[in-house]
Amino acid sequence: MSSSGILFGGFLHRIWLQVLFSIFLLNAQFAASAEVINKLVVPFPVGGSFDQLARALVPELSARTGQTYIVENRPGAEGMNAIHYVQQHSGKGQTLLLGASFLSTGQMTGLFKFDLFSAFKPVIQIGEFETLLVTKASGPIADISFLRDQYSLSGQPMSCGAAIGQFVWACELMSAAFPKQWVAAPFPGEPQVIHSLLGGHVDVAIMTRTSAHDLIRTGQLRVLASAGSTPAQPPLDHYPLLKTFVPDLELSSYIGLFVNASEDDAQIKNLNSIINEILKSHSFSRRMDAANIRLMGGDSSVMRENLIKHVNRLKRWRSQSVQSR
Repeated sequence: MSSSGILFGGFLHRIWLQVLFSIFLLNAQFAASAEVINKLVVPFPVGGSFDQLARALVPELSARTGQTYIVENRPGAEGMNAIHYVQQHSGKGQTLLLGASFLSTGQMTGLFKFDLFSAFKPVIQIGEFETLLVTKASGPIADISFLRDQYSLSGQPMSCGAAIGQFVWACELMSAAFPKQWVAAPFPGEPQVIHSLLGGHVDVAIMTRTSAHDLIRTGQLRVLASAGSTPAQPPLDHYPLLKTFVPDLELSSYIGLFVNASEDDAQIKNLNSIINEILKSHSFSRRMDAANIRLMGGDSSVMRENLIKHVNRLKRWRSQSVQSR
């Protein structure tokens, strides 16, 4: 073959390589654009209990569905940043909202400029955080009976610290059950509640077990009662229920998944089934036990019914706490 023929053949070879490379790039770009990204929106900062739950859940969802799930943190504005993000979502993929009691509070107080039950559909109630009434371990309050029968008879007002929202209202309601003046001390978050309690600025506090866990274990906080609907999980299951002393005081710190009301019911049902299987898995339940999260699951209607009950209970509490002031 002549040298000109060799050069021409080499030229054609380079052209074909460029064509094949271009086709490869187009296929890769098409595959990337076709990939569906599903987002689990968390209304709290990175590193908290809700964020840990979300980051434990998304790999399980990805593995079981064959789709990509990622966590999107949208903290701030009492949950409104996350809510607006989910409401404004458009395009491919699901956008899930990891909801908590701020949904009930927003619905009850009128913070939302929409009806929660019309704007969102529940997917599942994942579980709930246990709530406790605690005091400083080195303080004078030995147990809740002592709190009721002796310590509350002293001359000074009793102060109860809690993060803003339903826990503050619960502190205010306790004034009806104990024979002295109660002062509810609201704080922006549970770290501030703990700091105030350990510093001796409040007498007791209502908080999640997740926040109190390490301080209970190290002997800095003393548990007085479980503030939920059922006794706390071991080893705290021997403490009395607060509602035994304060009727109707039953705190619910639920964790649920919600989607836009426009989502297809069949897809919601399928997702509910997948997450129920995840909640039953041994590895996932062990991680949630370590985070002091009580797993629940069930049909999506369970989350809706519990949400309605919680909103109605908060309405009663708000009315009673206003009357007690």
